Amino acid sequence: MGEPAYSFPIPSLADDTPLDCRIYHPPHFEAILANNGENGHATRGAIVAHPYAPLGGTHDDSVVLAVVRCLLKEGFVVGTFNFRGAPGSKGSSSWTGRPEREDYTSFIGFMIHYLQQLQPTNSLNNHLSTIPPARTPQTDPFSSGKSTPPPPTSPSHQPSTFLILSGYSYGSLILTRLPPLPEIQSRFDTAPAGTSAAEIILRARRLAQETHHTLSQATHSEFRGRTLTSSSPKPRLHATSSPVVLGGEETDPSLRQGRRSREGSRGAALVRRSVEVPHRIKAHIHRRRGSGSGGGTRSEDDYGAAAGGAEPGTGARVRVSYLLISPLLPPLAHALVPPASVSGLRGAFVDRGSGFGALRERTLVVWGEGDGFTACKRLKGWAERMVALAEGEGKFTWVSVEGAGHFWREEGAMKRLAREVGKWVRDAV
Repeated sequence: MGEPAYSFPIPSLADDTPLDCRIYHPPHFEAILANNGENGHATRGAIVAHPYAPLGGTHDDSVVLAVVRCLLKEGFVVGTFNFRGAPGSKGSSSWTGRPEREDYTSFIGFMIHYLQQLQPTNSLNNHLSTIPPARTPQTDPFSSGKSTPPPPTSPSHQPSTFLILSGYSYGSLILTRLPPLPEIQSRFDTAPAGTSAAEIILRARRLAQETHHTLSQATHSEFRGRTLTSSSPKPRLHATSSPVVLGGEETDPSLRQGRRSREGSRGAALVRRSVEVPHRIKAHIHRRRGSGSGGGTRSEDDYGAAAGGAEPGTGARVRVSYLLISPLLPPLAHALVPPASVSGLRGAFVDRGSGFGALRERTLVVWGEGDGFTACKRLKGWAERMVALAEGEGKFTWVSVEGAGHFWREEGAMKRLAREVGKWVRDAV
């Protein structure tokens, strides 16, 4: 696997904390985009969230990168990001998980808009020419106070964006606490100028413009019959060396500063509540490494039955699937991310704040039989209950990998993980 195509920051919807992000393009990306255009297929994408930041988790984690490689082989555009507080990143980890949930939500918004800008119906001449240059308030599409949708493609003729939302360990825990997808999309559809959501959209458009520009250069060169030699500049759609690194923001600084000052008190209050990670969390994790199962099944249902989520929206043309690797169950899950309000759902408990749709959408859960954080027996029991609750045969599937632990360091464990993920991805699409 080469380096990412792009490395860049976006602001978190929670409080504008800069999040370090990466985009990887699959091999033969030019051919994939051309094939999508010929056949009316959507560009497929995936997000992989990393494990617990206070224990060293980042988007450079070996399991995260193994999953990235697997998804790239299947032709996906893959995005990764660092939660706040990850080594080398801004901000501090929270003890509520709410800011991290907003971090993940922020990157979902970015990926949706980036993938939509790459759709085959968005032609270079018609679509990308409407994207304004960065830092030009007079032509800023958000200057009217509302974000404008990508021009002009009828939703009925545009293929649905397909996005896999995934997470490993703590990343999978945050995944299960995400708001409903229509709610996420609406936050970007109604984003006023100068907000974090508006800035995220502009960054997505900017990078899509860069990708299309590179593709256009390659196409024009081929059309004119020029053959690229080893000394010729090559299209940079699939990175093999250093990534394109972007910094700063797309929005005019005065517009962003005004918005920050108006929203500063709310963001500061959130940060004050979440800046410190209690010592009890780390102590609890270390205790769990040597312990077996424990806790009641009602708490496990609370973690999992959140998959009921909210009803899908009607205006969104985004299909999602879920991939959870080495998930964490209570009580450890609740120690890291306390649940929101709880109510009954089909005899189980559900986190009302979650839009996790694993009971409706295709979902794979993979763990190692030797997982030291949650006993395999408990994981199997929870997964079987989820299978029974799922809305449709084969929607929710699980795999327990023999000879693998939570960190997938055992001989051959990572290859078996990649094999299971690759098989599921091919079936899912």
